[in-house]
Parts: sequence; structure tokens; C-alpha cells
Amino acid sequence: VGAISASNSDYVTWSGLKSFVVEYDPYPAYVDVNITAGTSNTPSKFSWEESKGANNYYLRIFNSAGTKEVISVWGTDGKLSWDLQLDAGEYTAQVGAISASNSDYVTWSGLKAFVVKATPIVGDINSDGKFNISDAVLLQKWLVSEPDVELANWKAADLCEDGRLNVFDLCLMKQMLIEKS
Repeated sequence: VGAISASNSDYVTWSGLKSFVVEYDPYPAYVDVNITAGTSNTPSKFSWEESKGANNYYLRIFNSAGTKEVISVWGTDGKLSWDLQLDAGEYTAQVGAISASNSDYVTWSGLKAFVVKATPIVGDINSDGKFNISDAVLLQKWLVSEPDVELANWKAADLCEDGRLNVFDLCLMKQMLIEKS
């Protein structure tokens, strides 16, 4: 530091030199989570960039409102991605970078919304979540025009993929059931 003379601005009195150290900020930098939403049959993929100052990461999945934690993965062992199988629904995700010097300190990303879509089950025309003999019986009743028969998901029974339901679809359905047992 220099003191400038009040009477002569060209005259400066300097203090002695002091050394100092600029310390490394121990808190990890903010990271942003990237999401590739899966389906009810395929995992959703979560990834993020490495954060300076972090040695581990924490992935949290919440309900769509962000109020209830559904799944959490604490300490991803330094991995920068994680795959999770989730049920169909709306979710939000956030990743935290855990401080390398103080594991109690986590820098959190913002919440990011994503949707996991349901993948229809081939042959499940009554939409009960499984393909079984009751689906074949229902299709047979519908084909012979029994009254009050309703198909919850007729496209699941279009096994010939021709846009219509007929006895050929029923035959394929029965063949699938035989192969399944």
C-alpha cells in the first residue's frame, strides 16, 4: 500500500510487502441434469457434466410437483450418468454435486421435468397390464358380436397390423399364448 504526500503528489511512502494466498473455492460448481426419458419398458437416462470441486453426485427423482422424492441415488461413485427404470408418469429430476472437501455440502441443479410414457403390452386389449387368456376370450367374444363387450385397447390386439381386428388376429393371439406357456 502506498501513502501519497498531501503536499507533493509525486512522493509516495510504501508499506512493506505482504504475501497472501488465493484459496480454492471448496464448493462444487452448479451442474445441469440432462434427461432422456424412457418408457415404462425402457430406462430413463440421466447425465451431467463433471463439476469442478465435486467428487461425487446425488441424483433425485421427484413426483411431478417436486414435493415427494420417488427415487434417490446417493453417491454415484463419481459416475456422470445413471439409468433408472421408472413407471409411467410425470416426474422432475435434480442432480447435486457433492463437495470433494466437505461431503455435507451439495450444490443442487434446478428441477427439470420429464414424462415417462406407458408402453402398451401387445395383446393386452382389456388394459389390465398383462397379456393372458382373458384377452383372447374378450377378443373372441367381440368377434362374435356378444352384446356389451368393450375393448379397452383394440390396437393391442391388431397383431396382423392391418388396422382391423379379425379371426387372424385371434389366431396369432392364441399362438402367442401357447408359446408363452
